[in-house]
This record gives sequence, structure tokens and C-alpha cells, in this order.
Amino acid sequence: MFQGLDILVPFLFVTFASIFVGGFFVVFAWVAEASEPSYSKKRRIPAPLYALAAASSLPLIGYVLISNLPSGEPENLKRIYSGFIIAGFAFLLISIVHSIRHTGGGRGTLLVGSATLLTVNVIGLLMYLYMYRNR
Repeated sequence: MFQGLDILVPFLFVTFASIFVGGFFVVFAWVAEASEPSYSKKRRIPAPLYALAAASSLPLIGYVLISNLPSGEPENLKRIYSGFIIAGFAFLLISIVHSIRHTGGGRGTLLVGSATLLTVNVIGLLMYLYMYRNR
């Protein structure tokens, strides 16, 4: 009866939790970075900030893309959506690695934001495994 929900519910959870929770940390980190005084002519935006922004927005981009595609093969739509979720997770791992190495300002915000998004992704994975097992 609920055959398509085993993948849809966890993916929607990851998508909307990523954009709201991750978006909060991304905006907070961008504001903190912009408000920090720059003493040199060249200002460098930390790489983990770009990766965290991509990690929090890629699931939403995938959702918008598949919602605007014609409803053909549901398996293909699942594969496309899964690709965006996995790409967001890959950017999240990149953000975590670079946040650990980052020594500049906003390091704590980037680490907490990355850890929070990792928690959201793990909860989504556990939801998927639970729903898939009870199919």
C-alpha cells in the first residue's frame, strides 16, 4: 500500500531539514564572515563555507528538479533524487574535512553546522533503513 514512501519520507526529511537547519548555519556563517574586519586587500572566503552551502542546498535543488520533470518512470526520478542527496552528503563530508583544517574565523559555526547536517543525514538514513526493512 505505501510502497513509494520507503524512500520518499526520509528523502523529504533530509531535504527540508537540510535547507532549514543547514541554511540557518550557512546564513549565520556568511554573516559572521562578512562582519569580520578585513585587514588585507584580499579577502578569502573559507572553502568549508562553500561546501556547507552546497550540502544544504543540493537536496532542495534535486527536489525542485524532480517535481518539475514529467512523471515518467518513478525509478528514474528516485535515481535522480538519490544522486542529489548523495552529492549533498559528499559535499557535507568535504565541509567536515575542511572545517577541521580551517583555522580562521567562523570555524566553530562551520563545525557545528556540518555536524548538525551530518546528524540530519544519519537520521534520514536510519528512517530509510527502518521503512525499507518493514516493507
